[in-house]
Amino acid sequence: MKGKVRNFLAVLGAAAMLLASCGSANTPTAATTPATQAPTKTGAPSGVPMSTQTVAQTPKYGGTLTVWHGASDPSGFDPYKVMDLLCTSIFLSNDELLQGDWTKGPAGSKEIDWLLGNEGRVDVLAGALAESWDVPDNQTITFHIRKGVRWVNKEPANGREFTAEDAAWNMNKMWEFPMSTHYSGTPPEQRLISAKALDKYTFQLKVPPDTIGLHLIMDGERCHMMCPDVVQKYGDLTDWKKSIGTGPFMLTDFVSGSSLTYVRNPNHWRTDPIGSGKGNQLPYLDGIKALIIADASTRLAAFRTGKVDMNNALWEDANELTRANPKLEKQQTFAMAYFPTARQDKPELPFDDVKVRQAMNLAVNKVDIAKSYYQGNAEVMGWPFYPCATHKYLYTPLDQMPADVQEIVKGGNADKAKQLLKDAGYPNGFKTNIVCTSDQVDLLSIVREQLLSVNIDMEIRVLEAGVFRSVNRGRSHEQMIMKEPKMAANVFRMHEVRKESFDNLSFYDNPKMRAVYNEMNKYLGRDDMKWQAMIKAEVPFMIQECVMGIWLPVPYAYNMWQPWIKNYYGCSDIGFFTPTEAAWYAWIDQDLKKSMGH
Repeated sequence: MKGKVRNFLAVLGAAAMLLASCGSANTPTAATTPATQAPTKTGAPSGVPMSTQTVAQTPKYGGTLTVWHGASDPSGFDPYKVMDLLCTSIFLSNDELLQGDWTKGPAGSKEIDWLLGNEGRVDVLAGALAESWDVPDNQTITFHIRKGVRWVNKEPANGREFTAEDAAWNMNKMWEFPMSTHYSGTPPEQRLISAKALDKYTFQLKVPPDTIGLHLIMDGERCHMMCPDVVQKYGDLTDWKKSIGTGPFMLTDFVSGSSLTYVRNPNHWRTDPIGSGKGNQLPYLDGIKALIIADASTRLAAFRTGKVDMNNALWEDANELTRANPKLEKQQTFAMAYFPTARQDKPELPFDDVKVRQAMNLAVNKVDIAKSYYQGNAEVMGWPFYPCATHKYLYTPLDQMPADVQEIVKGGNADKAKQLLKDAGYPNGFKTNIVCTSDQVDLLSIVREQLLSVNIDMEIRVLEAGVFRSVNRGRSHEQMIMKEPKMAANVFRMHEVRKESFDNLSFYDNPKMRAVYNEMNKYLGRDDMKWQAMIKAEVPFMIQECVMGIWLPVPYAYNMWQPWIKNYYGCSDIGFFTPTEAAWYAWIDQDLKKSMGH
């Protein structure tokens, strides 16, 4: 297999998020207003083009969207017992305080393509359950709760109004749970100080100095509001049948190994913010059927025959699907690439020497891998940023990078690699090992052969998928591991250069990058151009440092959808890991679907 699709809860993971109905209400104070100066265009990519789909028709209500949920059941339904990212049903049934602005994506002003989320930008945020927010000082965020939003009308909430007390309850629960993405991914000195309701519609956070942006994004946009009444009556949220939210859909059925069924919330508060349907109550769909399909060929067949409405596919499969049905819509994006990542915290290993890491990169011919293995369907510079609209203020094309950076990225210089190994004290190379899953062996075999040309003998150790996940999460690999980098879709967390991050499997640490991280956080949430420019300036250094291990090309993937799905543009994340939200705005042209025999 030549990569993995970014599967954020199926293709619904290609989703979008927000409401411009909050646009006028969501006016931050001067402290939260992003810089308005025109950003430099130097190095800005022409970009992966956005979907050109146009929707001239008036949106219509009705129909069920059928998508692929994933290969297995949700890991749970209670985000305070199971990591929230794994409680996938809450993405459709439970709202957050803030959301990505739908009007600024492909459906509107095209300021962002929503292929990789908002990347920490507040200029593309708007209100959700909180219709506005302000930052009165360096340690306070005040959210103003939207009036009139109600929980789903069933026991025990019985349709009561969502309040600031509900928000405070959720925020405290999230930060108390050690396995939450909030707690586990944030160093102690940056964690929440307090969350409390000031009155029925005012909710306030107290945070450490210089963490306003981090908490605005993590707490405002990455905490789904669960109903406290359910916990008070039943003890927890583990029973899906007790699911209560304020979101656009309600979970009404779950069959293990088969499907999840959602129906439209008839009392949902959102309205369409743009286009010919502006002002319409959302969602347009009657419901969503999310299928659990373990076999990849079965999933592709279901999409090819029109039984599934959306699909995300690697470039090989996308090409085949398009040949079979040229009418399919698609949006190019990037697959989940995995890089050979080497531990730098063990003094007995050679990887803490940057010369060794550079030698490994020079030994591996990335241009040839992109050309031959991926048949040209890959970006040679696969880290940290891509040539797309989301990264337009972060990305610099490879040919504009310093010469030594270009050399490291391209690789294919065995002679220089051998000299660097000699300089590092390894004139005869060394032996190492790497753990991976079975679908990564083909690519790693190519890497191994090229490393052997400079006398680095990398043993490939294949682990069962569950064991691999455990080793990955526990950062318990012996020497090397195949690891998905996080910087591209999570730039403001800077995971790859923070030793304490559970996503830093190289254990890389550097005072220079720590200083950048600390300084960047002073501007995060306040001045988007400032902090993005700071990170962009350090990209050459991070590549020179080979902070993970060996950079490899990133293959293309495609978000694809049937031609009868309208007002969808192949978005992957409308906000900070907010999959499924394109379903809020999508509608089905049922006449077209019927005319095509479905």
